[in-house]
Amino acid sequence: MKSPTQTIEARFNAPLEEVFKEFSNFETFPKNFHGATSQITSANRTGLRTQWKQQELEGTEKAESLYEVIEFRENELIRMTSVDPRSFDTLTFHFKRQGNETQVVFELLVEPKGFANKMLMAVLKGALKGIMTEEMTRMKTHIESNL
Repeated sequence: MKSPTQTIEARFNAPLEEVFKEFSNFETFPKNFHGATSQITSANRTGLRTQWKQQELEGTEKAESLYEVIEFRENELIRMTSVDPRSFDTLTFHFKRQGNETQVVFELLVEPKGFANKMLMAVLKGALKGIMTEEMTRMKTHIESNL
């Protein structure tokens, strides 16, 4: 049972190329977006098929996820999957030039694993957009403060 795709948008006061560069730097993306630590596990460090292991706190528990970039179009789109014990997620970022700014559309599709996690997802669905907004705000602050 997939949950509906959640979508948010953000406008970055930065050129498209700079925004895309930061989102596609997979050595720093986990820290700047999720506030997580990570380690690249693939030979390539950017682009299609880049993989990394990410660790973060979820409440008081440490959570570990495995990420892989499954679609990569320079300055247009990044799609990645995330696998952890509770769910299989697909994160998609669309990038569009808006004058001197950049619009980023973030889509998240969550596929919970197991009955208990499906029930938990139904309860937390409302909080998901808030978490996504926090992550985009964290990335926006990072990018705009480093121009």
